[in-house]
Amino acid sequence: MLSYIYSRMRIVLLALSLLFSSLSSTSQVKVTIFGADSLPFLFAIDQNAINQVACTEITVPFQTIGKHILQATLPGNIVLQQNITWKSPGTYVYEIKEVKGALKIALNSESLLTAVSSPSPLPAPVPVVLDSLPTPAPPVYSGVIGCPEPLSDTVFDELIKTSHAQSFESRRTTWWITQLSNQCLKVDQLNAVLSDVELEENRLQLLENLVGNIYDRDHLTNLIPLFLLEKNKFKAQAMISR
Repeated sequence: MLSYIYSRMRIVLLALSLLFSSLSSTSQVKVTIFGADSLPFLFAIDQNAINQVACTEITVPFQTIGKHILQATLPGNIVLQQNITWKSPGTYVYEIKEVKGALKIALNSESLLTAVSSPSPLPAPVPVVLDSLPTPAPPVYSGVIGCPEPLSDTVFDELIKTSHAQSFESRRTTWWITQLSNQCLKVDQLNAVLSDVELEENRLQLLENLVGNIYDRDHLTNLIPLFLLEKNKFKAQAMISR
């Protein structure tokens, strides 16, 4: 008799456990966020740091529904924040990308949870907004390629703005080397970096540290006019010709 009662109790407890597990799983969400142009970032939700080491994508499980603040910190201490509201449990995918000329944490897709007995709904069609006049595509570079994918202009523009906080030129030079040492650049971007400092010695230091990270290497000679002194032109040409 006792064994029968214990058996029935185990069945009831198992059923309750499965019920609470189902309720718990349908009251939570999972968040995935991708970086812009594979740039590493630090991610936080409601000021709570999620990762201590910068990464290019991250998935955060079991966040509660409701209002939250998403924060991503990009190289150069560029901080992006986005207020969001998760109204329903499910999976939400975000991407750091350019929206109307500025970097934002934008929602890419969401997959809402439904009851176990209900079939998963088809995803809603994503509206596509086209400009009235399409922007002509830039000419395709076909020369020697030094690195696979250059930094996006949007991210680079944010770095330019941040560099202005470095009041001393020597510090700004070191700051640029730190931020771009592992980034792929276009020649016009490196041109802007060199133009961000005035002393030719600092320009030579930047060129020496960043010339190996250039995408369109056939355009490197466009940097020579940035140097006025003949000895510095010679040094710059030697760095470019390596």
